[in-house]
Amino acid sequence: MSERSFSSDDGVRLVYDDSGPRDGVPLVLCHGLTMEGAQFRDSAAWFAARGYRVLTPDLRGHGRSGVPAQVSRASFSLARFGADAAAMLADAGLERVHWVGNSLGGIVGLSLLPAHRFLSLTTYGTAYRIGLHGAITQAWVGLGFLLLPRRVIARMMALLVSRHRPTADYVAAHILATRPDVIAAIAGTVGRYDLSPGVRAATAPILLLDCRKDWLVGWAMGSTRRLAHELAGVEVVTLAAGGHCADLDDAAAWRAAVLRFVEGTR
Repeated sequence: MSERSFSSDDGVRLVYDDSGPRDGVPLVLCHGLTMEGAQFRDSAAWFAARGYRVLTPDLRGHGRSGVPAQVSRASFSLARFGADAAAMLADAGLERVHWVGNSLGGIVGLSLLPAHRFLSLTTYGTAYRIGLHGAITQAWVGLGFLLLPRRVIARMMALLVSRHRPTADYVAAHILATRPDVIAAIAGTVGRYDLSPGVRAATAPILLLDCRKDWLVGWAMGSTRRLAHELAGVEVVTLAAGGHCADLDDAAAWRAAVLRFVEGTR
């Protein structure tokens, strides 16, 4: 595994890890809000051992990557995340990749479908649309951090992500390690979006991992499931034991589902 970094066009230092053979089939594993590429350290090694070249980015505001000078919904917009992803692929010398995104990482992947950069797209912990109010969502999250101790918020959110104690502890630690203003800004971005038109028009094969113990976004998954079942280009696989971070809750089932799908699209 090698650590690589570059600067985005708005001056943010972005970091990602590059594992496996340089000529391997390219696979991106992209984390969700408050997490980092290290979430996939063991899974990246597992896929690399099977001949894949695996990129695991730290999204802006997360892990080793930098924070924009101005923290706002604009500096953490889906277009901004998409530009970062395109720059990462350029830095790695890759044109098209298999993209596996958890939560925010899945949303970023969905937003990139019209760019035709994917050999396939897998999402989990990700709804195709959420219809809240972005500014209000950002304000409520920011207010929560002002009124409640951060450890209380971290534990509450972690329990919605997973009832698997090691996963919940890992998530809580990462919430505490992420700046509250960054969390609020991104919450504002993902509080309202509709990426279902891109799914309908997609030419790349799509896998929806339906994680039945995901209490964080499970309330928003009804329309996503219905659309996925309607479309011939979308496959749905249920992970009965998977929560919002199914790769941590049940790594064996998650890896098997991703590998079978990716192998089937080659």
